[in-house]
Amino acid sequence: MLNSNTTNADNLRIYQIIDANLDRAREGLRVLEDWARFGLGKEKYVARIKNFRQILGKNHLEVYKQSRNHIEDKCKGLTHEEQLNRKTSEQIISSNSGRVQEALRVIEEFSRLHNNELSKIASEIRYEIYTIEIDLLSLSKRKKSEEILIDLESKHKKVEKKQVGAQKKEELQLSFFQLDDPVLQQIHDELMHIDINSLTPIEALMKLNEIKKLTGG
Repeated sequence: MLNSNTTNADNLRIYQIIDANLDRAREGLRVLEDWARFGLGKEKYVARIKNFRQILGKNHLEVYKQSRNHIEDKCKGLTHEEQLNRKTSEQIISSNSGRVQEALRVIEEFSRLHNNELSKIASEIRYEIYTIEIDLLSLSKRKKSEEILIDLESKHKKVEKKQVGAQKKEELQLSFFQLDDPVLQQIHDELMHIDINSLTPIEALMKLNEIKKLTGG
């Protein structure tokens, strides 16, 4: 628990550091938790990360929160260009895992003298996050590979279906003259002997009428 000598200015500065880093750690954990939940659907990891958030929340003491505005943070809102380069889920996982690990390390160091329990908690969770980061990255890459394979298989099946359809259509067209039927054979012979270029429109209509009669029409 928190030691009793908590009123001097040095302690207030330390509490402000711990407060800021508890916020950072919990925010980063929430990012990892939501990816495990919505991006991967891995309940086991969601439960583990949520538990870490709850533990840190329980140890986010009121004295830390009250020190939040002890010293004006002149670097508030400071960003880095690398933050704009996070374009994949893997980059987001890595950056937020790093954020959590760094924040926990700060908490571990600054809480060691006055709140040894929180220092131990931060250390334990930090090492757990190293493993979780590797697992989430591995699962994300596997999921992406599976999605690519499913997409390729889907495209292959569509192409295959088109090829089969075209082949059946060709076979159907060819079978018209391959059927063992005297009438169809006669129609075939008639069509083969027609000189299309020399037929007048009237002669073409008459020829069609003759073929129609052969079919019984």
